[in-house]
Amino acid sequence: ILEVGDRIELRAPPGYETSREVLSDNIILVECVGFEYLPVQWPSDGEVEEDPTLVRPPTRPPVPPEKPPWAAGTVWTLELPLLPLALNCSNLSNSSGNLAEGNASNSSNCTNYSDFDVSVELFALGLPMWALDAAEAAQNESVGNATTNASVRFLVLRNHCLSESGAVMAGFNWTLLPQDAELSLSVNMSYLLNGTNETNSSMLGHIEYASATNITEVFRLCIQATWVNTTALQELEMEAEFCHEMCQGMFNCSKSGNNTSSCVNSSVHGLAHESECLDSCLFAAPMVHVERCSTVPVETLPPNSSSIGLRVIPSTACVGACCSPNISSDLEFIRVGGASASGNMSGNDSSVWTCDCDDEGLLLIEVLWKSMSNLTIELEKWRLAYEEALELIHWDTFPLQAAPMCYDNKVVFLLGEGDLHPERGLLNGTVIPFSMAYQNPMRPPMWFMNFWTV
Repeated sequence: ILEVGDRIELRAPPGYETSREVLSDNIILVECVGFEYLPVQWPSDGEVEEDPTLVRPPTRPPVPPEKPPWAAGTVWTLELPLLPLALNCSNLSNSSGNLAEGNASNSSNCTNYSDFDVSVELFALGLPMWALDAAEAAQNESVGNATTNASVRFLVLRNHCLSESGAVMAGFNWTLLPQDAELSLSVNMSYLLNGTNETNSSMLGHIEYASATNITEVFRLCIQATWVNTTALQELEMEAEFCHEMCQGMFNCSKSGNNTSSCVNSSVHGLAHESECLDSCLFAAPMVHVERCSTVPVETLPPNSSSIGLRVIPSTACVGACCSPNISSDLEFIRVGGASASGNMSGNDSSVWTCDCDDEGLLLIEVLWKSMSNLTIELEKWRLAYEEALELIHWDTFPLQAAPMCYDNKVVFLLGEGDLHPERGLLNGTVIPFSMAYQNPMRPPMWFMNFWTV
């Protein structure tokens, strides 16, 4: 078995050359010619059963995702507070350049912070224009000031697919909202009973739900859009104008002829004064309110977060984001066979991923979340678990990874701690394949020296 500290020397016949000199940055380096480890061909389970001396790696668990579900795909994340990279500021209070109380000792390092534009920095980091104002406000919350403690720790910009269609007015299209429409997003905890029926927390104790064998927590996202009904507003404005004219006419005695005595203490429909009459002409702006809701897995929302900005994305982008099984985990896809529809994407089998944002009632929204937790720690845990799994698979493929030294006709391996498979038993009796190149001598060596040795 190979162990740390072992020295392996592969020697070619005399006159062979296993190395070459290369010039790098005006430095002459000696490197092996074409050396490369090849993947190990482990014996099959049947071969191991027949010969117990053979070894092979155990079945490894699936490689975990590199990021948590809320950060998977093309999600934009940023730890706050955002500090200017060119400066050595350890803490800041707001975007105007004032230092947080208790950090006056750092003021000498932040003399140029007044030139630091948070919006410009955020835009340079990939945040879209529509989210800059909300993100800058979160930046201010992340550093605090003399009276307010820092609260926001992280920003997350990600897409969510809303798969449920709601009853809306005829001809309404979420992607063609009026310019003055105000968007808001509400998030509430909900539950799926046996994977299908949805209920809220108040119904969980009800007797009809007591038989549910599988209760799954989900979030119910609801996007609301509110805007002024311009058609109805124009009608009300015309009625109000007529009302004003009526009030002014009824209380203006000059319009009633030369006899003004009849105007004293006059009353119109119980309104004794013109101001009261004009008040009766006032009206509230007619508003249109539409809502769209959908349940999404709890894992797809950043922990301890709230939305601070959102927008509706056109349906052309919805097809790619909502229908591709490699991007979104928010949607339960529908597999069908037969002919493809618009926006279809091929699956891993003979069936077809069928998805069309208009036909299937899908809506893609982009939400900017702010979190009160430092999500960098969670991201780092997922990254380390992912890289550890990949590293173990790489070790199973190349159980020996010592970089050889080549000179003259020799290839020498010095085995260190990081050169051997962490499960050392897998190196017992295992064939380590590799490929290499060498240069033949000008004349072949004598027959009794023409062999390779290890």
